[in-house]
This record gives sequence, structure tokens and C-alpha cells, in this order.
Amino acid sequence: MHFLAKTSQLLGALAGREGVPLRGGLLLAALGVGLLSGTFLRAEPPVESAEPFDTIVLKQGTELRVELLPLPTRRGFRLPTSGRVQAVARNAAAEQLTIEWSAVGRLVLFEDRLLESAASALGEQDFGKTFRLLVRLEQLDAAWPGLEVGFQRLLRAEALARFRKGQYDHALALLQTLHERSPSASGTANAVDAVGSQMLEALWTAEDYRGMRTTIDVLNTQFPGLKLRTPKVWEQRLLVAQQALFDQAEAALAAGEFWAAREKALGAAALLPLGERGERLLSQIQGATPAVRIGVFVPAPWKAAPPRRVDRPASRRLGRLRSDALVWLDDYRGQGGVYGSPLGKVIAADDRRSVSLLIDPLILQTEADAAYLVARELLTITADPPAAFAPLAELLKTVRVVAPGTVELGLKVPHLNPPSLLLGPLPQSLEGIAPQGWKLNKKTRDETVYESQTKRPTGFSYFAEKRYSTDTDAVRDLLAGDLDVLADVPPWRIAALRKSEAVAVGRYRTPTLHCLVVGPKSRLAVERDTRRALSYLVPRDYFVEELLLGGRSESGFGPISGPFPYGLTLSDPLRYAYQDSISPQAHEPRLAGLLLALAAKLQREAQGSAQVEADTDTDTDTEAEADAEEEDPAPLVLIYPPSPVARLACQTIAEQFSAIGSTVVLREIVDEIELTTTTDYDLRYAEIRVDEPMTQAWEVLGPGGVAGDCSSALLAALERVPRASSGQQLSEAMADIFQIAYGDLQVIPLWQTVDHFAWRKSLAGLPDETVDLYQTFADWQNQSRRGKP
Repeated sequence: MHFLAKTSQLLGALAGREGVPLRGGLLLAALGVGLLSGTFLRAEPPVESAEPFDTIVLKQGTELRVELLPLPTRRGFRLPTSGRVQAVARNAAAEQLTIEWSAVGRLVLFEDRLLESAASALGEQDFGKTFRLLVRLEQLDAAWPGLEVGFQRLLRAEALARFRKGQYDHALALLQTLHERSPSASGTANAVDAVGSQMLEALWTAEDYRGMRTTIDVLNTQFPGLKLRTPKVWEQRLLVAQQALFDQAEAALAAGEFWAAREKALGAAALLPLGERGERLLSQIQGATPAVRIGVFVPAPWKAAPPRRVDRPASRRLGRLRSDALVWLDDYRGQGGVYGSPLGKVIAADDRRSVSLLIDPLILQTEADAAYLVARELLTITADPPAAFAPLAELLKTVRVVAPGTVELGLKVPHLNPPSLLLGPLPQSLEGIAPQGWKLNKKTRDETVYESQTKRPTGFSYFAEKRYSTDTDAVRDLLAGDLDVLADVPPWRIAALRKSEAVAVGRYRTPTLHCLVVGPKSRLAVERDTRRALSYLVPRDYFVEELLLGGRSESGFGPISGPFPYGLTLSDPLRYAYQDSISPQAHEPRLAGLLLALAAKLQREAQGSAQVEADTDTDTDTEAEADAEEEDPAPLVLIYPPSPVARLACQTIAEQFSAIGSTVVLREIVDEIELTTTTDYDLRYAEIRVDEPMTQAWEVLGPGGVAGDCSSALLAALERVPRASSGQQLSEAMADIFQIAYGDLQVIPLWQTVDHFAWRKSLAGLPDETVDLYQTFADWQNQSRRGKP
């Protein structure tokens, strides 16, 4: 029905969702449960009766229900004073009746009965039933007298009810439908003005200026012919507010408060088109202090010790500007990685028995002893190494300063890729000598601003990371020009952004592994059968193919069977650690339910036996065993970061638990350091980036790594990797690690994605592919401030 589509379209416009493809349950969630259970989104409204019938009331009082009468015309039919009518009784025998019209006292046609029932339901505020009755009548005869009036009364009454409940967007959508059906209906303009005014007042209070602009546009375009007062009143109010923001921005610029000036100018842009004054002001601000704004979903901690870990993507994002790594990956070439360091150059000897760190001359100018400081720190950390440097500690033989500014690390045996042994966080003691080009300027709940500590003839003096809670808002601001870069584009948004003339989309070189990590204090740490059940419970193929990609094909996306990446292509050098012979776990919810039930039963029996043994000298053993059998396992706690993919995945996993009668408690944790250091959980959704599996396998699976602990068999396999002297030995060792991890399931592998980022084309210097977002930050240039979305 046409007006149903229009109602949904208007609601989508008010929510800023036009042009965004939504599928299945995502569409239902976007439109809202309240609307779904109400009037307008039932595809096939139920009928009042399975079979329509007319009612003949004889003058003597008998009431007959009969099949629809063969009348010459039903619309406006009047009872004849003479003649007869043939009718079929609505009974089991389907009796054939001949009825004299003179004997009929009253005739109630089925259409009139529907109209009367609809009026009764509307009086009871049962809008859903009223709608179903009117739709049934419309299907029979769309021109039935009173039908259009019935729809008008329904739309007006429900709009009023929604308005009184504060559901202004729904009320406005209903009034738009009323206006479309009955453009001349009285009172519509006053109703629209009242609803629109309340909507705009609420948006003004919330400082949602873009929402105000959208609402005013809807009022101006979706109600043709109505003389509305509200849009004009609020446009004037917004104009006054915009001019005030311009005044404040100019004052801040004159006082040297450049970022404050930019914020005021962008706020003015959200109210109304900038005009000549606003465009000139923004150009002045950008010229005085070049700045760039990046949208993120997970904020990056500026200070932490140490922040860099394979399961901290937000910390890694900022790492290049914070100089937080001893060595980091710059690229992949040929058969291996290319590495760099904030301290200088990393060079491996030809015999692969040593690796040298050449300290940057600029560092040596201010810290002549930098090489000795680095050498001493490397000796210190390898004495009691964190997980990231465990392979280095296993192979390190000597640390020497062999020339001014050159630190050489000698190895016990040749290593296949010596620079990769230095992948890991920069020790705190070396932070003083590492370049620190940026400092924290200010921090609010949703935005962190950073300021350059050096004079920048090119590039930017400021940048800000703005946190978004929904991808809808982030993509909207990117397309509108309020964001320059979106650091992470959800997979379901990639295709649409690629079609934009104003936005470009790039990808990260290293895939992201999505896994469930078992909590160190959880009962799952010792319940391998339960971990196996959970592995069967997750619908990997469905989640990737349908929920993430919506049926599209995208390179690098797919289920995984282990905690190493399989790369972007079959020839990707990063693929060497992945084992194609081991298939990802199939989705078998019935088997998962059986295994969970069995694990719970065994746990109860074990608890009961322990209690009985402890109480052998008392009379409480039978009672204790009964209590143990009756007690259900506590719900599992699943924690996750606030990224769109993680949120959707954990909701999907919770639904799978619910389908088999189990419960999982979801807890979203915004702070990345808290998320990765807390122990108060059963499962953690982890997004892991592995640049070099041969060295970072320990950081994922080894003691002190992401998994927390590992079996003796896995530890032995991990210790073999650093000493692998050939590709064959490395392949065999990595295959053993993969196989053991697949069985242990301390880390439950889910799927691999290739994360993407997007930027305004007015911003130059961003590559189509990069290892980290800010890898080329020094090359970013703003060619023109704004462009058309």
C-alpha cells in the first residue's frame, strides 16, 4: 500500500537513514519496536472474519448470517419494499433460502459491519485493530462511503496519542500520511505545526542541530499546500543562533583560541548553510591553524603502560603519533615484512645472526647516550620479558653498542626475520628519547584534541578524534563534511561509501581477527567441553556473509579456524601461519546445546561428589548433593568493545545462547585498557591484529599474552618457532601451534575481516592501503575545506 511506504520513508528521513541499505532484523530495529507493534507496518493485516458475510434481521426478530448477497449494487443499497432475494445460510448445511424483502426489518452488509467495528475499536484506542478493519474494507471496496473518513479519524487519533506520549517523529509521520490521503482535511496544518514545534524544541535542547535541519526540511517538503508557521519561525531562530556562533568564532580566532573558533564555526554550519560570512571565517580559521577531525568508535588512550598490544586496535591507531613501539610494521614486500622504528632504522645482518638499531641522528643531538640507554633497556626487558618480547629473550645472546648510535643484538642461532623480534611496545624508560610530536590539548567525553609540539609549515597543527556511538551518525557526518576521516568503516557501509563522489575508501594491510578470549578466572578456563560447545554455537558463515556483507563478496572476509590471519589473497606472504586443512567450526546449535547440558551435568556431579566427600561425617551429604543437582550454572558474562562489528556480533551470540535456553550477559566497555586488563568476565570479544605470526604467536597464545596462559604442549610448540632455521621448520612449528590452539580453545576463533577507512577527497595524502591510519599523517594536506556530499 502506497501510504505505508511513505510513512516508513518519512521516518527514515527523520532518523537520517535515507540511502542506507538495511536488511531483515536490522530494518526492524532501525524503525523501532513501538512502531512495529502499532498501526502501519503489518504486511498482511488480519481480517475480522475468515469469510465475509451479510446479516439479515427479520421483522420478527430472527437474525440470519448469510453469504454475501447477490445485490445489483452494494454501495448505497436501500431495502426494497417488494420482491425477494436468494441467500445461502452460513451454516454447515449451506441452506438455500428465499427471503421476501417485505419480511426484512434490517440488512447489515459486511462492509458496514467492518466500518462500525472500526469506529468501536477506535473509541477504545485500539489503533491496530481499527487499521486492520479499515484495510479489510478497503480491499473489498476502496470507495465505500465512510471509509476515507474512518482513515482520517484513525490517523488523527493515533497522531494525537503519539504526540501525548512524546513520540513526535511517529506523530509527524502519521500526519504526513493523513495529508497525503486527504490534502483538504481540516486542522492538519495546526497539528503539524504543534508536533513540529515540539520536535524542534527537543532537538534544540539536545543541541542536535543537524536533526533540526532535517526536521525543518521534512516540514517544508513533505506537506505541500499547507501554510505552516513552524518552519519559518525556527529558521529565523536558527539564523539568529548562527550569527551568534559566528560572533563567538571570530572572537575566539582573534584571541588565538583556534580550536574553539573552529568548533563554533562548525556548529554554525550544522544550523544552516554557511553563506559568504561563514565560508570566509572557516577559511581564516583553517589558514591560521590547520586541523583535521577523525571519527572513531573506540577512543584511544593517550597514556598507558604499555598501551601497544595485538588486541588493542585503538591504541595501535594512535601509536605512530605517540611513538609507542620499539619496532612496528611498515609494509610487506616479497616474502616478509618491512619494519621501522621511532628511534631510527632497523637492519638485519646478511647471516641473520644479528639485528641492529641505528639511532636517528636527531635523537643523538639531544641524547648522546641514546644507544647505551637502548642497549641497557633491552638487557633489562629480556631478563623478565613481557609476552611481546619472549621470542627475543629466547634467542638473545649479546647486546652491544658497536658504533656511535648503533645497537647490535647478537642471536644464539640465525632467525628467519630478525627485525620482527623487536615488534612490541616501547619501554617506558625510552619514552624520553623517542620523538613526541604531539601533546594532548583537551579531552571531553566524546572528543580528544591533540596539538602539534613542533612548527608545521605543512600538514596540520591540530587533530581531533571524535567518538561515535553509532555508525549512522559517523557516516552522516562524513558525507556532510563535518568529519574529514572515518577511522573504521563497518563492512555493511563500504559499498555505499564507495559510490560517493565526495568520499574515498581505503583498507588496512593487516586483517583483523575476531575471537572470543576465555576469562582467566572463569569456569570456562577449565571446562574445555563448554568451550567446544560455544565454538559450535556461533554461526560464522551466516554472520560474515549476511550480517556483515549483506550477500556481497569482499576479499579477506571469512570464518577462521585459528588465531592467525590467512591474508588478503592466496599469495599474501602473511598467510604462511594459517592452516587451510583445518576447517572453521560449523554452526551446530543442537550439538552445542547437548555439550553445554553435558558439561553442566558433569560439573554438578563433581560439585556434589566433592561436597559428599567433605561431609562424610555428617548427615547433610544427601541434601548437599540434591542442592548441587538443582543449581543451574550462572549466566556467562561476555564483554566487548563499542565497535559496530563487535556490538552486532555479541548481540548475535547472545541470541544463539537464548535459542538453546542459556543466558549470556553482555557488557560493553568503552575504555580499551580496562577491557583488556579486567579479569571479571567469562568471555571477551577481541579484535586482534597480527603483523608477523612467527613472533607474535607468543603474544596471542603464550603465557602473559592475550590468552593469559597455555598448555605445556602449546608452550613447547611456541618455543620451537624462534629457533626455526628454515621455512620448512617454521611451517611445521606453526602448524603444530595452530593444531594445538584449535584443540585447546583458550582463544575461540570466529572470523577475519579486512578493516577499511574513509576520507573526504578534499583531504590529500591518504593511501588506498596502509598498515596504520596515521602512517602517512605527515603527508596529509587539506586541498579545500569542504565539498559536496
